[in-house]
Amino acid sequence: MERSLTRHFPCRLVPEDPFDASKAESIYLAAEELSKINPLVNVHRGEDHARLKAEYFQAFPVKLQRRAKFIEGSGGPFTLGSAPHYGDIFLYHIISNVKLVAPDALNSEPSFWGEFLLAVEGLEGIKDYLDRRPKPIDIGVKPMLKPNICGSRVVK
Repeated sequence: MERSLTRHFPCRLVPEDPFDASKAESIYLAAEELSKINPLVNVHRGEDHARLKAEYFQAFPVKLQRRAKFIEGSGGPFTLGSAPHYGDIFLYHIISNVKLVAPDALNSEPSFWGEFLLAVEGLEGIKDYLDRRPKPIDIGVKPMLKPNICGSRVVK
């Protein structure tokens, strides 16, 4: 449902070419395989967090290397070249969460990951959104958002 709604946004996050649209879907699904980072940011605590983080990052380099092929062959900065799509936005979300949990996780990776992140952050409306959105804090200890918005963790 979310992906089909992207057709209605003015920046055309779904490629018009059917072949490119299929690639965008593949990229989205490939990024989804890395989405176990989300509960590491938002849910898990203490020893559970440490164990799951170690498991995640043991497999992460190989999985990231597979996703790198999307950008390497595209001419960048996005996975299909110069135009972003919804798969790029989701991949950005995953990679930015990786950096929250393990800030050095991309240090040994090719520089195009940094270029990819900067390119997404430079999209119209994205920087404003990123500046305004609540920030995850106390990851792995007592995860919550700051400012604490309705529906996030209860502060005691």
